[in-house]
Amino acid sequence: MKNILLKIRSLILFLPICLFAQVIDSNKSLESTPPLFDEVNVNIDGFLDEEPWSKSLFLSKFTSYLPVDGRPAEDDTHIKIWYTSKALYIGITAWEIHDEVRSTLADRDNLENDDYILLFLDTYDDQRSAYAFAVNPIGQQGDGIITDRTTTSRNSTLTFNLDDNPDYVFTSKGRLTDRGYVVEIEIPFKSLRYKKSDIQNWGFNVLRRVQHSGYRSTLFNVNLDVASF
Repeated sequence: MKNILLKIRSLILFLPICLFAQVIDSNKSLESTPPLFDEVNVNIDGFLDEEPWSKSLFLSKFTSYLPVDGRPAEDDTHIKIWYTSKALYIGITAWEIHDEVRSTLADRDNLENDDYILLFLDTYDDQRSAYAFAVNPIGQQGDGIITDRTTTSRNSTLTFNLDDNPDYVFTSKGRLTDRGYVVEIEIPFKSLRYKKSDIQNWGFNVLRRVQHSGYRSTLFNVNLDVASF
């Protein structure tokens, strides 16, 4: 992916929420460009201490959608993004004010009992499919692909159609801190399919699940009451 300009857009379709959801967050740009670095050696160890992290695209201010829609998330989450010619790098700092982070050495694709972060990448920017990459606080992994939409009610257990049979190659490492947890992720571009274009426009969103409270929040706010797309 050398000499490619990567842009990410808010992903409005493939969030695990109701069928016709609309992004309404006016506080964050709906299109951003993470910086490109090359000849960088990165150790995926859960410490965001290499130089690119200090110069990365920074996103925050998650918004809750369950159990209450549209409020600022109780626990803040910081997302950092940058890339090289070979891989996409995402750093997550998840604050937990109640000191109740739940994390286990869970098997792959079995993170439902843990806190977790779920990344959505619509690499074709067509709102028809999206890669899903999940990590718990110590970096245990889940992944798959979303290929259609699922309608769920506000009071239901949130579900969506995720095919977790594909196992994509990516590296993740996390660590608990006295204020939450930090996870570092490397997703090789060879693990993904995308258009052949010098400019890559990808849909992107992040979901956070706080296990002890059941709260779920997203980077780009989604209003469950807006029935248009």
